[in-house]
Amino acid sequence: MQAPANIWVPNSFTYREAMVVNKVVREYDPELQFGRNESNGQWCIFMERNGEKIPILGFQGIPHPDDAVKRLYNSDARRHGSKILDDMNKHNEKLRLAREDEINDATGQLAEAAEFGAREDGLHDKPRIFVPGRD
Repeated sequence: MQAPANIWVPNSFTYREAMVVNKVVREYDPELQFGRNESNGQWCIFMERNGEKIPILGFQGIPHPDDAVKRLYNSDARRHGSKILDDMNKHNEKLRLAREDEINDATGQLAEAAEFGAREDGLHDKPRIFVPGRD
């Protein structure tokens, strides 16, 4: 288990953006808080457990409030695990179908090229005979 973090919670106009992020994080879950981890200077979302503040998500800087909540939502498997899994499965299915379409197109092109080559070499089992003047 991680040691409790020494955090600084924004409360001045200097870090107004951080105050807004802290507000939306607390609206998402009252046990969470946004602040700066004084031990490493990183902005984090902390969870309070038994009086200890444990960093659960870190950010390079102060994120946009929507980005912070989106990241919380995407990482909250306990609450949203089935929806996240469904979204991932839908995304993977779209990728699979697109890849399958590409494979089918490439296979068709290869078959046409092989048939053309066989006809040119006179090796096709059903040769085409073209009669001049007929469509």
